Amino acid sequence: MDFELFSCFVSRSGRGRRQMGKITADKRVFAFIIVIAASIAVLTCGCAKQQAYKGELEIEESRFFFVDSGFAAYHEGTLYFTEPAFSGRKPFVYFADTKTGECMPLCGKPECSHDNNNCNAYLDGLYGGNPLFTVYNNKIYWRRFEKAKTELIPILCSMNLDGTMRKDVMSLDYALEEFMNVGFLGIYDGKLFRCGSGETVEDSEPVYSVTVYSQELTGEADPNVILHTKGYNGILARMNGNVLYIACFARGEDKKLLLLSYNMDDETLTELYSGSDFPCSAQSIFVVGDSIVFSGGITAYSFSLNSGEISPISSDPDKHLVFVSEDRIFTFTSASTYSCADFSSGSVCIGELPDECLDGRLKYPLGSIDGTFYFFFAGLTEEQKSVLASYDPSDDCFSVLAMLP
Repeated sequence: MDFELFSCFVSRSGRGRRQMGKITADKRVFAFIIVIAASIAVLTCGCAKQQAYKGELEIEESRFFFVDSGFAAYHEGTLYFTEPAFSGRKPFVYFADTKTGECMPLCGKPECSHDNNNCNAYLDGLYGGNPLFTVYNNKIYWRRFEKAKTELIPILCSMNLDGTMRKDVMSLDYALEEFMNVGFLGIYDGKLFRCGSGETVEDSEPVYSVTVYSQELTGEADPNVILHTKGYNGILARMNGNVLYIACFARGEDKKLLLLSYNMDDETLTELYSGSDFPCSAQSIFVVGDSIVFSGGITAYSFSLNSGEISPISSDPDKHLVFVSEDRIFTFTSASTYSCADFSSGSVCIGELPDECLDGRLKYPLGSIDGTFYFFFAGLTEEQKSVLASYDPSDDCFSVLAMLP
């Protein structure tokens, strides 16, 4: 297998709500649902509470959340997010109560207009990147950059859940971070874990690689490079208990997949699967029972941790992206419509998006929390407001939670 495992890394540089109607599925859709239901029955069997972070929240609460989005995080009923980096807008941190739908900037400064750099919700130093939010020990962590001559030095920062007490935790390794795209950022047992992909040039040809490393939050020890392998241009990761699951993709002609597990306690890396001809364009992976689910592509797949086999659990014949929750699959069927399939009953709900979510806004599914899907619709112009919205399958309702300023 062509990957390198390191025990350490010695070179360190720089330090409106709208109701939906149920319809009866036609034969093709019904058959499709039956296949999904059978697959999910296997996936969810015995799916009780997941093992907890050491001294932290239980992973159960956010196991269907898209941790790989880079601009959102979820913790105990609250969604923390910024606008996606590409929007070009000033990065303010917002919080949304998933029970009440209340949403506002993460700033308690009296009479603040929340529209300039003096706002406590403003994040500086992102330089066009997403903050890579994660929550650990009741603090929000994110990555920013500090300009030093011709370099941007990456820094891990933290703040309280109310936005106060911001501080720099430690400088991240420039040599590692320089060639890593957004990727994954998570913390376990006082240790940072980073995954990302990047591109270099060798003999005038582009060379793609993926990297995974860890580092103590004290910043006193050098980073430990867990994985570095060439030939892959995408990477997804998910913490589940004391295991970090890693999926490396070669998107394009190669269509390779390398699936690994890393025990964060005893630091052992194990290959779970390696194969070619895997045309998956997933946006996130989840751990459900004894399976790893690939969500956010034209086809959703599951990998059995018992049998080591990969199988499709859904596919959209019109090549729309499908997103998986505990018991449903959500699909944007056009620029203005969507469908949601129930695994257990076989019913399909269809509907139109609220007007506030249209006009060319880009759709970002954030994931599912307690069965409710959350979406971010990013505005593309100065006048076009971005929208935070949710879809609750229990009452077949698509809701606009907030129009951002």
